[in-house]
Amino acid sequence: EEFKDGLKQAERVVDSLLNTIASRVGLDHDRVLGGPGAIPLMARYLAQRDGRFADHRERDKLLYWYIHTFLWGRYAGSMESMLNQDLHAIEEDEGALDRLIQQLRQNRGDLRLTPNDFLGWSKGARFYPMLYMLTRIGKSQDWESGYELSRHLLGYMSQLEVHHIFPRDVLYKNKYSKSEVNALANLTFLTKDTNLLVTNREPEEYLPEFMKKNPGAVESHWIPTDRELWKVENYRNFLTARRELLAKASNDFLENLVA
Repeated sequence: EEFKDGLKQAERVVDSLLNTIASRVGLDHDRVLGGPGAIPLMARYLAQRDGRFADHRERDKLLYWYIHTFLWGRYAGSMESMLNQDLHAIEEDEGALDRLIQQLRQNRGDLRLTPNDFLGWSKGARFYPMLYMLTRIGKSQDWESGYELSRHLLGYMSQLEVHHIFPRDVLYKNKYSKSEVNALANLTFLTKDTNLLVTNREPEEYLPEFMKKNPGAVESHWIPTDRELWKVENYRNFLTARRELLAKASNDFLENLVA
């Protein structure tokens, strides 16, 4: 009976956590839900508090810890030992979240993100959920419609799609490698409708059109506004500049969570 009750309680708190993660940090489907290994720890933390956060500060602090667990792969290796260590840290209520965060700092030294952290490529990169999260919570706008790309866009053509800012065909034609073509800093998210409008055009052709139609929309995706960087021969410089913008936006959001 105790085990049955435990399963029911686990289901309730996991459901609550998934809703919290989706609504507060925008990770609203399984392909971008980073670090599932952290969910058992978070479920235990919430169950100890009768399934409720005391306030928004406590909620955001736990989310800050959760995001860093998948950014730095806390549960990617020896999950059992890490989970035991973290469960021990929350046995006492007072200061539990501070102890969890301190354990991350002991492993990492510094939790601030750098441009080099966005050097990964493809949807399997550890920082891919971070890019999606920024789009959902950073008031990014769709280039064609100007609408915020929130989870509340319900229309069929409003589902978010991965968009290569520099088209793959163009980059391959100019002898860039696969990892460069699919670099995180070359990816953003747009509605299906807008993605179809862009097709395989180069940024120096299509970005000015959207900037004129919806001022601020292109910039809301942390895209450098130096038009020289929109030329295919300057692609590597574009990646460097965008990584810097993504790192700054990420740090601003994470610091806001824990402040």
